[in-house]
Amino acid sequence: MSKTENINPSLGKDENSFIASYKRSDLETINQKIKNTIANGNKVFISPHYRVDFDALGAAVGMTKICESLGKTSYIIVDDEYEDNTRGIGKLLSELKTKYNIITSTEAENIMLENDTLMVLDLNSSSRTPIGKNLDKFENIIVIDHHKKDQDTIETKDSYVLDSMSSTCEIVTYLLLENGIDITPDLANYLLSGIVLDTQNYIRNASSATMFTSAVLCIKGANQLEVKKMFDDSFDRYKAVHELTGQAKFNDNYVVASIYDRVFKKEDIARAAECLQDFGVDISFAMGYININTIAISARSDGKFDVGEMMEKLGGGGSRYSATAQVKEKSILEMVEFIHSSIKETNDIKLLENSK
Repeated sequence: MSKTENINPSLGKDENSFIASYKRSDLETINQKIKNTIANGNKVFISPHYRVDFDALGAAVGMTKICESLGKTSYIIVDDEYEDNTRGIGKLLSELKTKYNIITSTEAENIMLENDTLMVLDLNSSSRTPIGKNLDKFENIIVIDHHKKDQDTIETKDSYVLDSMSSTCEIVTYLLLENGIDITPDLANYLLSGIVLDTQNYIRNASSATMFTSAVLCIKGANQLEVKKMFDDSFDRYKAVHELTGQAKFNDNYVVASIYDRVFKKEDIARAAECLQDFGVDISFAMGYININTIAISARSDGKFDVGEMMEKLGGGGSRYSATAQVKEKSILEMVEFIHSSIKETNDIKLLENSK
């Protein structure tokens, strides 16, 4: 056996019973409703969020399989373009374009027909989908997400926002298993990469069900080494993240990293916030300019503090554990002060509640 050969758990004749034991009664009804909506429509447009990531893209690929099982043609809508197609999400997207119907929102507009279905994945906000301006053209809209709802949440009878789940890929894995759809090793890798991303390698919001899901994907052929390679960073990203984290200022239970005199990629700011969680803090923030007048802020939490709620105040959002915001016409100093005052306000409220 070579050192790079995939090693996955095998349960022999008990493998099927192990997978069959993966039952979520809370999702069985949701699964049937989703299938009914898909079956009663024409073709399906699957819309992940802007700046698609592994969770959104893995979930989208998984849902194409469910559409296919119901005899429906599906299209994944992605408007993002990546300069580097040799690594990370750019590489994955390039590969998937040769296997699946991946189109732009403009191309989607040209083929939309009455009674088509729109499926929004890994987001629930109308402002974060490339198909946003065409929402009113769809009578059938399905939302599958694990982030908290906000003021822009899409209103539809088929809204399944399960913020207790680790990732959208965890939800979609269940739906695939419930429908008896074959999960190939490649698909298992895509789904596992989404779970790894959104749990930050199983240290945030990973429940026993999440671990069970991951075990099932490994049984189905997911290769942990291949998933790790999907996340490999370029040297330019390493330098940018290192520069940003090097400016981190530590406080009692949180850390803030910011640089005001250069422009970053949003992905690098997000990566810096994740790296800072390794230093034993409850909350980490990273921020920097992504263009001349826009600041991107990424926040991560161990769950004691709801960073999603904080970012909502800035027009962003996310979950309790991971959130982002983009702010225009403000300075880095103003945003740092906002973080300090928000955390102080929350801590003061907790002190007051504890004293009662």
